[in-house]
This record gives sequence, structure tokens and C-alpha cells, in this order.
Amino acid sequence: PSHARKARPHAARGGTNAATAAAQQHSGGADLASLQRERFVMADADEDEPLRLMGLPRDMQARIISLLSAREIARIDCTARAFHTRDVHERESSQCPVVGASSQWPVVEEALRLRAADAGRLVPEVLPRRESSWVQFLLFREKLREADDQSESARSFVDSSAFTQLNTRACEEYLATSLRTQQPQTRAAAQPPSEAQDGYADALAV
Repeated sequence: PSHARKARPHAARGGTNAATAAAQQHSGGADLASLQRERFVMADADEDEPLRLMGLPRDMQARIISLLSAREIARIDCTARAFHTRDVHERESSQCPVVGASSQWPVVEEALRLRAADAGRLVPEVLPRRESSWVQFLLFREKLREADDQSESARSFVDSSAFTQLNTRACEEYLATSLRTQQPQTRAAAQPPSEAQDGYADALAV
């Protein structure tokens, strides 16, 4: 009996340990199940990552692209056809977009118009002649804006009337910008006809 009485506490403790182990195993299984559920949730979240530019709303795409330089915008313009066309649902929408809405123009064109609006430059309502697209025209204006603070040179000569003639592209805005930025360097004093002709001949020889 004494041995039995002594064995009973051990048996009781053994039962307690077994119950504790079973509870821990059960809790471990629950933790494993919760971890698996979290893993599935993370896997579903990872399917949407990383967040891509084409997955954003078009107005947000245009705003992000407008923060780039003109050279980078020109490179982006050549990467995907989606930057040249409007979304099908937006084209079929009967709602009239507000001025500056992305549904009115393609993404890259909208980005260039946003840059012009931020700089306080007006965009003409009609595409100027000799221009094939709005993107090309707006990119050219961006390059002119960047060139205002840079040193540009152009081939020129001074005739007998002391007028500076520039051999450059036939664009009035480009000529006006070049004359404004390079006026102190390109304007020259009047020369006699003979000296002007000699200078013109030397310029042609070069």
C-alpha cells in the first residue's frame, strides 16, 4: 500500500504531463495552421507585388512621368504602345473629362502638358504646322526650355547690312530662343562689304 501510495503521485504527475504535452501539441497544430493561413495571405499579397506603373490610374501615371526629364520621357514614349493610346473604357466613356484629365490625351502627352502647366507655359489648341504629333512638339519645347540655361552655338555670318543670319532649323520659337540667349555673342558690328564677303567666303570654306 505504501508503494501504491507513493506511485499515485507519480501517476498523477505523469497524467498531468501527458495532458500538458497534448495541449502543447494541440496548440502547436493551431499555431501551424495559423502560420499556414498567414503564408497563404502573404502569397496572395505577393501576387499583386511589385506595384507596376501600368497598374496605376492613368492620371497618376501621367503625374509620375511628368516628374522625369525630357530625355527620360522620350525614352518612356518608345517603350509601350499603351503610352500612345487612351484606355478603351475611357474612350467609350460618355463623360466629358475636365481640362487636364488623363482620358483626354495619351499618358505621355498628358505628362508633357502637365509639365507645361506647372511651368506656366500655354499649349496651343491647334498643332502647329510642320509638326507631326503633339508629343514631338511638346518634347521639342521641353528641350528648348532646358537649353535656355545652356550655351548653344549656331553657324552664322554677317553680311554687308550687318544682319546676323542663322543657318538652323526652320522653327520660329527656336530662332527666337537662340537669338535671345546668344544675342551678346552673335550680334556683331557692321563691316565693310569687302570684309563681310571675305568673312562669308572663309565661313563657307570651313
